[in-house]
Amino acid sequence: MKTILIISIFAITFLRAASMDYPKAILAVLASDNSADTTVYLTADKMPEIVGGVNALASKILYPEEAKMKGIEGIVYISAVVDENGAVRNPEVLKSAGELLDNSAMKAFTQLKFIAGEKGGKKVKVKITLPIAYKLDRKPDAPKGNNPADKSESGINTKAEVMPEIEGGMAALAKNIVYPNEAKENNIQGKVFVSAVIDENGNVISAKVIKGIGYGCDESAVEAVKKTKFTPAKDKGKNVKVQITIPIMYALK
Repeated sequence: MKTILIISIFAITFLRAASMDYPKAILAVLASDNSADTTVYLTADKMPEIVGGVNALASKILYPEEAKMKGIEGIVYISAVVDENGAVRNPEVLKSAGELLDNSAMKAFTQLKFIAGEKGGKKVKVKITLPIAYKLDRKPDAPKGNNPADKSESGINTKAEVMPEIEGGMAALAKNIVYPNEAKENNIQGKVFVSAVIDENGNVISAKVIKGIGYGCDESAVEAVKKTKFTPAKDKGKNVKVQITIPIMYALK
């Protein structure tokens, strides 16, 4: 069975570790590393890039035969730290699509080499999230978009040949995120998963939390996503409406 791998380099792990009146706390978490500088940034002036681009990742991904036989599709979200040398550290599956696809995605991801991220002209450690989508070809009598697996419960497409991207990159979304005082006061940290519908013009027409952490973070994440502009998804050369999931991380120093 012929397969299509859609790799959406839609790295959306964002941090706002402070309210607008204390932006320096945006910067982040400590990694288990023996080097002197252990700071891991969630945003940077220049984010890490895959050496060789999307094609380099695509060449390393194998769709497991067992998954194809069982008709298993899905998106695996992998989170990892890219260090100052472009090496991948501490990779983990942030959102699973099942053991078969998780293992395939993790194996491909750990073979990648990155161009290190930079902040203030210096190479730094940066944490990223990379979604990798596995999708089987449609048969001639089952046109793309008519398969129920390609649609959400509301009937919105969840897959397209070209998925939406944030206009202005991750920094554009990050600047909209406010870390609620209630969450900071109670030392609340974690990831909020927001499901959003992006229309044919790249506008967010609806957003809701599908997995939250409370203390105002859920509402903050939804508001940030609603304020963000995307490039529209495309399928068969046309702009289409799609539903995507955006993970947003809240972490204190």
